[in-house]
Amino acid sequence: MIRLSRLSDYAIVLVCKMSTSMDETFSARQLHEATYISQSAIMKIMKILAISGLVTSVRGASGGYNLASDPGDISILDIVKAIDGPVSVTLCNKKTTDKPCIFEAQCMAKTGWGIVNTSLKETLSSFSIADFITAHTVNHNKNKG
Repeated sequence: MIRLSRLSDYAIVLVCKMSTSMDETFSARQLHEATYISQSAIMKIMKILAISGLVTSVRGASGGYNLASDPGDISILDIVKAIDGPVSVTLCNKKTTDKPCIFEAQCMAKTGWGIVNTSLKETLSSFSIADFITAHTVNHNKNKG
């Protein structure tokens, strides 16, 4: 099973929540109360997202976090890469060492996995936080009526 890490999933939820009010500075406590994600996980995620430039941190009594860009400019791939590092469906698509794979010479799957990996990254980069918010709003409104 291919699955995003829990932290990537949480990061996407947090960025979606933050995108609903671009002018607001969100504290870890506010984000916790809105999403029920633990404050310790939120602090870890926000630190990583701040280092990657996806959010900015504001110090002080009324401090917290703001999105650094418009939700339409933040791709799902941006968040996943910030939290988990490069996207790779197999180890051979992810350079983890300088040593070549011992199976590489006879591997018939490497090229195919490379194509799958490229397609996955293109798909993740084609969806933005704004797309997720729009999908949520459309689905939410459909369920009301």
